[in-house]
Amino acid sequence: MLSEPEWECLSPLLERATNERKTKTMAYLRREKVARGTPAQDEFDARYFEITGRDAREAVHLWHHRIALQGSPCRFCNKPLRTPNASYCAACGR
Repeated sequence: MLSEPEWECLSPLLERATNERKTKTMAYLRREKVARGTPAQDEFDARYFEITGRDAREAVHLWHHRIALQGSPCRFCNKPLRTPNASYCAACGR
């Protein structure tokens, strides 16, 4: 998960990389998963690795990897609630 300062740093790069990727053909996307080699994607990959130490293989899935989109920890199982407004825990059902 990304903290808000990390998200602020990466979100413009992710948006640019996603927009560049949209210009690729569907065949290319199926074959390569993420459009490698575009300047925006390369910049995003390098910055994401610098912040997290992980490779951004499926960058499209990173839009929801943001701590602020999660709820507080469940008071019973301590897993994060799915949204800040959640009234019960999807993990333990309480």
